[in-house]
Amino acid sequence: PAAHTEIEQDPEGYLKYLGYVIEYAGRKIYHAGDTSPSIPLFHRLNTLRPIEVAFLPVNERNFYREQRGVIGNMSVREAFRMASDLRVSTLVPIHWDMFELNSVYPEEIQLLYEQCKPPFDLLINPDRI
Repeated sequence: PAAHTEIEQDPEGYLKYLGYVIEYAGRKIYHAGDTSPSIPLFHRLNTLRPIEVAFLPVNERNFYREQRGVIGNMSVREAFRMASDLRVSTLVPIHWDMFELNSVYPEEIQLLYEQCKPPFDLLINPDRI
């Protein structure tokens, strides 16, 4: 499931929003899509560990963006915490540059990474993983 901003199902019980865990060559990669952290999401992801690489959206939701009708996902700090909680070895921030109205500077991501020293590698705009 993906929580945008909460996990939702349609009338037939199908999830409205999805993230994907892909296993290839013995490695698991998680692409969250549009999501925010939630307890049910963590419960599901914990059953799929170990996850080596996580692609997490860092176009944060906040009061000012919501006043303009912009629905964001998670902050850089939330993505860092989620990556740490999932014990991934690599985080690839996504969605930070999709829309000017809802963007995060890559320098902000890098600076926070250097200051927080989380237990994973950070790849911004990788050409391979």
